[in-house]
Amino acid sequence: MCNLKDLEVLDLSNNFLTGTIPKCLVAMNGTLGALNLRRNKLSGSIDTFPGPSYLRILQLNGNLLQGKLPKYLATCNMLEVLDIGNNQIDDEFPCCIPQFLCNASSLLVLDLSDNNFDGTIPECLTKSETLAVLNLRNNRLNGTIPDTFPASCALQTRDIHQNSLGGMIPKSLANCRMLEVLDLGKNKIMDGFPCLLKNISTCRVLVLRENKFHGHILCPVNPGTWHNLQSIDLAFNSFRGTIPEKSFASWEAMMHDEDQAVLETKHISESSEISHSNENPGSLIDWNFISAELGFVLGPGTVFALQYFRKPWRLRYWNLVDDILCQIFPQLYLSMEYDRGQWDITMHWRR
Repeated sequence: MCNLKDLEVLDLSNNFLTGTIPKCLVAMNGTLGALNLRRNKLSGSIDTFPGPSYLRILQLNGNLLQGKLPKYLATCNMLEVLDIGNNQIDDEFPCCIPQFLCNASSLLVLDLSDNNFDGTIPECLTKSETLAVLNLRNNRLNGTIPDTFPASCALQTRDIHQNSLGGMIPKSLANCRMLEVLDLGKNKIMDGFPCLLKNISTCRVLVLRENKFHGHILCPVNPGTWHNLQSIDLAFNSFRGTIPEKSFASWEAMMHDEDQAVLETKHISESSEISHSNENPGSLIDWNFISAELGFVLGPGTVFALQYFRKPWRLRYWNLVDDILCQIFPQLYLSMEYDRGQWDITMHWRR
């Protein structure tokens, strides 16, 4: 394989490959543009792995790789997707972030989730005008979220779930008018309901669970926003007051019939997988449910959700099953992945 000098795309994902990554794979006269080794059992140090300047897509998600964030990334001037989540990489923000990742005009997807990064989020990662997916989920990050989102923010997915971030939701996040998925769950954020985001009409998934949010739910002025919202999780906070019945009823995306929902739902990436393999279509999970448990795990939250659903019972049933499984088994998590031009949502077991 290492003698294939004109190889441009190599996809060995979803196998049981072990050992270290052969250096010859990326020493092919700079021709390799896409390398997908995700979901294997590859080990070794990632920082000794050389990288070509022609690499556009690098996916190493779901292996046993260790070490620091590779310095060779600074030579990958055309990198569009960097997915090294779900490994054992141990490094410290912000010093480990190569300057290229801060100034890259081509980088669209950055997934560093489920590793051992600590420190604070670099301001340069929120200043990007091209980055569409930023996934820092399940690390050891602390401090606050930098308030440096540009007016031309292109962010569609931001996932910082399960870190130790505090402070308030940055006001400049309202500049991200294309934001569809915002997951701030399991942090230490202390703020009121995010009314500053009410003009982001594209929002589909909003997770605020297990923080220190407080006050009344939704906004006193123009509460009928987020018509595309399909999933909201407010559990384990300090919200008070009454349940805003009219506002929940205005979230029209939760009321479409099944055929219309399939046509209109656009899946957005958390783990940003770009794959050339044939995935099982049975792994798709539609996000047409509401998980606003409001301090409960199931019980009243489930009853409340059913009162506002108008979708077929079959669709409701499977969404409820997904929610129950995630509650019973904390190791399960939903991951949105890009496959053959479409964003899919699948369920994984966290190792």
